[in-house]
Amino acid sequence: MAFRVFHQPDKADILKNSALVKKFIKKPKQVSKFYGCYTEGFAKTWNGVFGVASAGAKNKIDFGVVDTPSNITNIMERIEKTPTSLGNPDWTEYK
Repeated sequence: MAFRVFHQPDKADILKNSALVKKFIKKPKQVSKFYGCYTEGFAKTWNGVFGVASAGAKNKIDFGVVDTPSNITNIMERIEKTPTSLGNPDWTEYK
């Protein structure tokens, strides 16, 4: 069963935790990736509030692929690229 979250993150909610931005940015050009189903809206808001590169999934992602044999050895890349029953995760980057 899949649930789609329609709540668009509020900028005020992100600003309350603005100190976290330092934990997500290791290098100035590194993209902060938010792993979770339907995180594209959060990534867009994060980019808008902090002006840093971010990415999120428009659709559902499948964490179950972590334990599944694959020719994609990088687990995070596997999560980003593996289709689910609802289609591709469709990662979107904001720079």
